[in-house]
Amino acid sequence: MVNLEKLNRNLLLIIADVIKNEVAETVKIQESQTIADTIYNEFEPAIYQRRGTSGGLADTSNMKVSHPVLRGNTVSVNVRNVTKGNNAKVVNNLQYIVETNMPTAEGNYYDFQKESDTSKYYLKPRPFQAHTVMRLKKNKAHLYAMKRGLMTKHGIKKVTIL
Repeated sequence: MVNLEKLNRNLLLIIADVIKNEVAETVKIQESQTIADTIYNEFEPAIYQRRGTSGGLADTSNMKVSHPVLRGNTVSVNVRNVTKGNNAKVVNNLQYIVETNMPTAEGNYYDFQKESDTSKYYLKPRPFQAHTVMRLKKNKAHLYAMKRGLMTKHGIKKVTIL
Protein backbone atom coordinates (compact mmCIF):
# COMPACT_ATOMS: atom_id res chain seq x y z
CA MET A 1 0.00 0.00 0.00
CA VAL A 2 1.21 3.50 -0.87
CA ASN A 3 2.07 5.80 2.00
CA LEU A 4 -0.22 8.79 1.30
CA GLU A 5 1.82 11.18 3.43
CA LYS A 6 4.97 10.35 1.47
CA LEU A 7 3.10 10.65 -1.83
CA ASN A 8 1.67 14.04 -0.78
CA ARG A 9 5.13 15.27 0.31
CA ASN A 10 6.69 14.19 -3.00
CA LEU A 11 3.93 15.92 -4.94
CA LEU A 12 4.49 19.13 -2.93
CA LEU A 13 8.22 18.95 -3.73
CA ILE A 14 7.42 18.59 -7.45
CA ILE A 15 5.02 21.55 -7.24
CA ALA A 16 7.67 23.59 -5.37
CA ASP A 17 10.19 22.86 -8.15
CA VAL A 18 7.76 24.00 -10.85
CA ILE A 19 6.77 27.12 -8.91
CA LYS A 20 10.43 28.07 -8.26
CA ASN A 21 11.34 27.64 -11.93
CA GLU A 22 8.63 27.73 -14.59
CA VAL A 23 6.00 29.69 -12.67
CA ALA A 24 8.47 32.23 -11.22
CA GLU A 25 10.01 32.80 -14.67
CA THR A 26 6.54 33.44 -16.09
CA VAL A 27 5.74 35.86 -13.26
CA LYS A 28 9.00 37.72 -13.99
CA ILE A 29 8.12 38.00 -17.69
CA GLN A 30 4.61 39.20 -16.85
CA GLU A 31 6.02 41.78 -14.43
CA SER A 32 8.45 43.00 -17.09
CA GLN A 33 5.60 43.40 -19.58
CA THR A 34 3.50 45.20 -16.95
CA ILE A 35 6.36 47.61 -16.26
CA ALA A 36 6.59 48.35 -19.98
CA ASP A 37 2.83 48.95 -20.19
CA THR A 38 2.30 50.94 -16.99
CA ILE A 39 5.57 52.85 -16.69
CA TYR A 40 7.71 52.85 -19.83
CA ASN A 41 4.86 53.43 -22.28
CA GLU A 42 3.29 56.18 -20.12
CA PHE A 43 6.00 58.84 -20.33
CA GLU A 44 9.53 59.44 -21.57
CA PRO A 45 12.03 60.86 -19.09
CA ALA A 46 13.61 64.13 -20.19
CA ILE A 47 16.90 63.84 -18.31
CA TYR A 48 18.01 60.24 -17.98
CA GLN A 49 17.95 57.29 -20.35
CA ARG A 50 15.97 54.25 -19.27
CA ARG A 51 17.75 50.94 -18.89
CA GLY A 52 14.59 48.89 -19.62
CA THR A 53 15.40 45.21 -19.99
CA SER A 54 19.16 45.92 -19.90
CA GLY A 55 19.66 46.45 -16.17
CA GLY A 56 16.50 48.48 -15.56
CA LEU A 57 13.22 47.88 -13.80
CA ALA A 58 11.95 45.58 -16.58
CA ASP A 59 15.09 43.39 -16.57
CA THR A 60 14.01 39.96 -15.35
CA SER A 61 17.54 39.26 -14.07
CA ASN A 62 16.83 41.95 -11.43
CA MET A 63 13.86 39.93 -10.18
CA LYS A 64 14.96 37.49 -7.50
CA VAL A 65 13.02 34.37 -6.50
CA SER A 66 13.07 33.09 -2.93
CA HIS A 67 13.38 29.44 -2.04
CA PRO A 68 9.98 27.71 -1.93
CA VAL A 69 8.26 27.71 1.45
CA LEU A 70 6.05 24.71 2.24
CA ARG A 71 3.35 25.22 4.88
CA GLY A 72 0.88 22.39 5.14
CA ASN A 73 -0.36 21.83 1.59
CA THR A 74 0.70 25.29 0.42
CA VAL A 75 3.83 26.14 -1.55
CA SER A 76 4.88 29.75 -2.04
CA VAL A 77 7.77 31.77 -3.38
CA ASN A 78 8.47 35.49 -3.36
CA VAL A 79 9.52 37.30 -6.54
CA ARG A 80 11.27 40.60 -5.66
CA ASN A 81 12.39 43.29 -8.07
CA VAL A 82 15.74 44.46 -6.67
CA THR A 83 16.63 46.97 -9.40
CA LYS A 84 18.94 49.71 -8.13
CA GLY A 85 18.19 53.36 -8.90
CA ASN A 86 19.48 54.91 -12.09
CA ASN A 87 22.52 57.01 -11.17
CA ALA A 88 22.19 58.85 -14.48
CA LYS A 89 19.66 61.14 -12.74
CA VAL A 90 22.57 62.93 -11.04
CA VAL A 91 23.38 66.06 -13.05
CA ASN A 92 24.68 69.59 -12.40
CA ASN A 93 26.56 69.14 -9.11
CA LEU A 94 24.35 66.38 -7.69
CA GLN A 95 21.10 68.20 -8.39
CA TYR A 96 18.46 65.60 -9.13
CA ILE A 97 16.04 66.42 -11.88
CA VAL A 98 12.97 64.23 -11.75
CA GLU A 99 9.81 63.80 -13.74
CA THR A 100 6.65 65.24 -12.23
CA ASN A 101 4.12 63.72 -14.59
CA MET A 102 4.01 60.06 -13.52
CA PRO A 103 0.43 59.08 -12.61
CA THR A 104 -0.24 56.54 -9.89
CA ALA A 105 -2.90 53.84 -10.10
CA GLU A 106 -5.31 56.22 -8.37
CA GLY A 107 -4.74 58.95 -10.99
CA ASN A 108 -2.74 61.12 -8.59
CA TYR A 109 0.86 62.06 -9.21
CA TYR A 110 3.97 60.87 -7.42
CA ASP A 111 5.40 63.29 -5.02
CA PHE A 112 9.10 63.80 -4.58
CA GLN A 113 10.49 64.84 -1.23
CA LYS A 114 13.95 66.22 -0.59
CA GLU A 115 15.80 64.39 2.21
CA SER A 116 17.69 66.96 4.34
CA ASP A 117 20.71 68.45 2.58
CA THR A 118 21.71 65.32 0.65
CA SER A 119 19.90 66.32 -2.54
CA LYS A 120 18.33 62.86 -2.67
CA TYR A 121 14.74 62.41 -3.66
CA TYR A 122 12.30 59.79 -2.46
CA LEU A 123 9.90 58.22 -4.90
CA LYS A 124 6.85 56.44 -3.51
CA PRO A 125 6.56 52.82 -4.71
CA ARG A 126 4.94 52.41 -8.08
CA PRO A 127 1.96 50.05 -8.31
CA PHE A 128 3.41 47.77 -11.03
CA GLN A 129 3.37 44.72 -8.75
CA ALA A 130 -0.37 45.11 -8.05
CA HIS A 131 -0.89 45.56 -11.79
CA THR A 132 1.10 42.37 -12.40
CA VAL A 133 -1.19 40.46 -10.02
CA MET A 134 -4.25 41.79 -11.88
CA ARG A 135 -2.66 40.80 -15.21
CA LEU A 136 -1.99 37.26 -13.95
CA LYS A 137 -5.53 36.89 -12.61
CA LYS A 138 -6.82 37.85 -16.03
CA ASN A 139 -4.48 35.89 -18.33
CA LYS A 140 -3.68 32.96 -15.98
CA ALA A 141 -0.14 32.72 -17.43
CA HIS A 142 1.20 31.43 -14.09
CA LEU A 143 -1.34 28.58 -14.09
CA TYR A 144 -0.45 27.60 -17.65
CA ALA A 145 3.24 27.65 -16.65
CA MET A 146 2.41 25.34 -13.75
CA LYS A 147 0.59 22.96 -16.09
CA ARG A 148 3.45 22.95 -18.62
CA GLY A 149 6.04 22.37 -15.90
CA LEU A 150 4.13 19.51 -14.30
CA MET A 151 3.43 17.81 -17.63
CA THR A 152 6.70 18.33 -19.52
CA LYS A 153 9.27 18.38 -16.72
CA HIS A 154 7.71 15.86 -14.36
CA GLY A 155 5.66 13.69 -16.70
CA ILE A 156 2.30 14.21 -15.05
CA LYS A 157 -0.14 13.20 -17.75
CA LYS A 158 -3.17 15.32 -16.97
CA VAL A 159 -3.39 18.70 -15.26
CA THR A 160 -6.59 20.70 -15.15
CA ILE A 161 -6.54 24.46 -14.70
CA LEU A 162 -9.48 25.78 -12.72
